[in-house]
Amino acid sequence: MGVSTLTVASPHAERTAPLTTEHAGQVDPHAVTGASTGSFAYGAVGNQTARPGGTTVRYTPFDLPERITQGASTITFGYDGDQQRIRKTTPEKETLYFGDLYERVTAAASGTVEHRYHVHSPERVIAIVTRGGPDDGTRYVHVDHLGSVDALTDEDGDKCYPGHRCHHSSVRSSSSSEVRRSRIHLEF
Repeated sequence: MGVSTLTVASPHAERTAPLTTEHAGQVDPHAVTGASTGSFAYGAVGNQTARPGGTTVRYTPFDLPERITQGASTITFGYDGDQQRIRKTTPEKETLYFGDLYERVTAAASGTVEHRYHVHSPERVIAIVTRGGPDDGTRYVHVDHLGSVDALTDEDGDKCYPGHRCHHSSVRSSSSSEVRRSRIHLEF
């Protein structure tokens, strides 16, 4: 059994964290099996089934995540016959997906319903129109040269963060209306 140790600096940690990979018996010899915060576990086909912090993941027969549990909090996913996600349920909300055009988000506590319409160009989603809920309005999706989401802006060009109100933060450059490059992580 070969053991490798890789030390990485995390932007979310105050110190570096050594990661360990064990080669014998692993489907993926480069899979991380340990970190200073705990260990990782994998199923027979290489799906991660446990991670540090007590998080466990259960998969469907088609290798899609079905349930993610951390402590008392559980997120569940439902899929249709084509293995496309149709439901995501968290303790805070339930999201129903209707293809890649529409999402209905219902808050668990209040029952408030938010409707999200995805506007497409021939290549990708270019805008998300939301009606109802706290984020009512249109969000424009800006991508980088690889097609990854780079920023979301509102009708005025102000930067938006998913689940939060838009902030006037000088997203526009002073010389043009081109959006400055800044990474935003979207909720999936």
